[in-house]
Amino acid sequence: MNNFPSDDTHITSIHTLYSQLKIYPQSSQYTVLSAFYLTSSTSRDCKIISIGTGTKCLPKCRLPIQGEAVHDSHAEILARRGAIRWLLEEILHYRVGGSQWIERQAGVYRFREGIHLHMYISTVPCGDASTRFLAASQDPEMASMKNSAAVSHDEGTAARGRNNYNLFNVLRTKPGRADSPPTLSLSCSDKIASWSWLGIQGAFGATFFTQGIYIRKIVIGEVLSSKDSELVEAVSGDCERALSGRLDGLLTTGKEPYSLHKPVIAFTPIPFVHSRLVVGLGTASTSSNDSLCWYAAPAPGPLLPSSFPVSHTEKEETAKTLLSYDNGSQNHSNSSSAGTVQVLINGYKRGVSPKHRTTLNNVKFLLVFISMIPHINT
Repeated sequence: MNNFPSDDTHITSIHTLYSQLKIYPQSSQYTVLSAFYLTSSTSRDCKIISIGTGTKCLPKCRLPIQGEAVHDSHAEILARRGAIRWLLEEILHYRVGGSQWIERQAGVYRFREGIHLHMYISTVPCGDASTRFLAASQDPEMASMKNSAAVSHDEGTAARGRNNYNLFNVLRTKPGRADSPPTLSLSCSDKIASWSWLGIQGAFGATFFTQGIYIRKIVIGEVLSSKDSELVEAVSGDCERALSGRLDGLLTTGKEPYSLHKPVIAFTPIPFVHSRLVVGLGTASTSSNDSLCWYAAPAPGPLLPSSFPVSHTEKEETAKTLLSYDNGSQNHSNSSSAGTVQVLINGYKRGVSPKHRTTLNNVKFLLVFISMIPHINT
C-alpha cells in the first residue's frame, strides 16, 4: 500500500489555493471551479498549474471583431488556457536549467516519465455529460419539456443547450438556458472530448508538444451529494461516454501522433464553497459574471540565459519583462498561491479600457514567444 495523496487530498489543495487568491463571487452568486494539476507516480509531488472559474460565454451577436475578448469563460476552458500558458513558460525554464516536470527527447517536448496530468471540475461539465444529472434536479414538468419527444432535433446539427435531455451523443452549444441569446461555443463536454483525442495543447502548443498532452484522470464534484446510487452510477457512465467513449470507432485510427486517450472518471465528495449547491438553488441565487484565470509561477531562476540567441538587445529585455510580468498579482515566492491571476468580466479583462484591450501582455508574450521558436526547437 502506497502513501501517495488521494484525489480528495489534491482537491482540498486546489480549494485552499482558490481561497488564498481571494477572488470570489458576490454574495448569493455561484460559479464553477476547474483546475489542472500534475502528479508523479514515483513521489508525493503534486503541482497545481492552473485554476479557472466561470459559467459565462459571449453570444454570437457580441463577438468582438478584433478578437480582444475571451469567447468562452467557462471554468474548464479558462483552466486549460492557464495550463497551456504554464507549459509554454516551463519550456523556457527547461532550456535554462531543466524542469522537474517536462523534458525534451528526440526533438520532442513531453512530460517526464511518471508525470501525469489531471483535471478537476467542481460539477459535471455542461453538455452531453450532464444532461441526466441536470434532469434529476428539475421538476418533472420542466424535465418533460426538455426531453427528445418534446423538442425536435435535426440530425447532423448541434443541439441548443439543454434541449433534448434524453438525446445522447450529440454536440451541444452553450448556454443551457433557452432564454439566453445563442452562442457559437460548444459545450465543455464536447471540448473535453476533443482533448481526449487531440490533447489539451492546442495548435500553437503542438509546435512543441508534438505527441499531444493528455488528461489521465478527471475528478468531478457534486455528483456524490446525491443519495441516489443509481443516479451516481448513471452519471459516471454518462461522463465516461461523453468525455471520450463516444469517439470510439468514429475517428480514423493510425493518424499518429494523436489517438484516443480515455481519462479515468472519479468523483469527490468535497463541496466547492461557491457552487450552486452550496450557495443555494433558490431563485435568489444567480451565476457570477466574473471569471478567474490563474496559472502557476515558473520555478525560481532566470527566465532566459544571458546567451539566449536574439538579434536585438531590446527584444531580449522585452522577452524577460513579458515572461515575468505580474499584472499586479504574480510573484516568485515559495507560497502556494505564487502565480499570475486575471479576472474577466463577460470575457473582458477587468480594469482594462476598451482602447487598450488589443495590447494586452498575453498578446505581446505570444509575439515574443513565436520569435523564439527556431531557438527553442533546436
